[in-house]
Amino acid sequence: MGTERRVRAMTLAEVLVMMIVAGVVFLAVMDGFGLLRRHAMKVAGRITENSSFYEGYYRLEELVANADSITRNDSGAIFWRGGAQAAGVALIDSMLIARYAAVSDTLMRRVEMLRLASRVGGGNVHGRVDTLAVVVRTGAGNLTVAFPATPPVQVVAAQNIAQREEEYIYE
Repeated sequence: MGTERRVRAMTLAEVLVMMIVAGVVFLAVMDGFGLLRRHAMKVAGRITENSSFYEGYYRLEELVANADSITRNDSGAIFWRGGAQAAGVALIDSMLIARYAAVSDTLMRRVEMLRLASRVGGGNVHGRVDTLAVVVRTGAGNLTVAFPATPPVQVVAAQNIAQREEEYIYE
């Protein structure tokens, strides 16, 4: 009662067919990895670009929020704090550049326009600005971001108190 063991093997033609099929599958997989890598690089570039925009946005928002007032100059705006010039921004070759003392920093790229708006008549003196707006070119069109220039809370509170106490001042 001998059991007969058979070893199954492949012929040379079958091995060659399997090698060709494996090579085609390997090339397709590697090409897919290349496509995936290029797509990931493109997405990473967009993320970096957006992060750079938001970083500049928040720095500009901080400049406006910390300023007591904003005035116009030839190429942009000057931010004043405590009676002294704190910083300035200028639009140069579609880049919004901030200047702090001797340091320059690029806040945003692809800027179409820097707009400075003032209230009509409402106590606006010496070219002071109420709103700073930046128009940025994007793939979907233009995006306008605006920053209202409001004085710090302490200054507004002091002005309100002084205004209320005016009627009680002795001569």
